[in-house]
Amino acid sequence: MVKSEIISKLSEKIHRKIKRSELEKIVNIIINTIVDEIKYQKATEIRRFGRFYQKKIKEKINARNPRTGEKIHSKEKI
Repeated sequence: MVKSEIISKLSEKIHRKIKRSELEKIVNIIINTIVDEIKYQKATEIRRFGRFYQKKIKEKINARNPRTGEKIHSKEKI
């Protein structure tokens, strides 16, 4: 689902009490806030919707290529 579909569904649920342009501003503020918090390594939680955070993938010491059996060194990823 893209942002425009979310805005359309919200406008249908609210029965046009809030203008579509105002809903678009609200959705943009919410999305930008979530993105900004993730940039600064902070988690954002919206109750009954989801939790957004940046996951760190630890480096693997004993990683192997399953086809060749060759040892692979993978670095930590953010």
